[in-house]
Amino acid sequence: MLMKDTDQLEIGLSTPPCRRSRATRQVRAARAQWWFQRMHRVVEAAMEWQPAAAAPTSVVQPPLPLLSEQKAA
Repeated sequence: MLMKDTDQLEIGLSTPPCRRSRATRQVRAARAQWWFQRMHRVVEAAMEWQPAAAAPTSVVQPPLPLLSEQKAA
């Protein structure tokens, strides 16, 4: 069958969508709960830190010579 540029191509999926069993969902939920509990413990045990002192703001960059000044010299 010859399709025109205005025809729409449709793709059908012959297999039904994947459905996870209740046991699979419970295992995944338990694993996620374990992970989040562990991450909470890591955050609670983290040390408090102070940021480093800020760099001086009075640093002045010397001006760069312009291209016209380089040709004149």
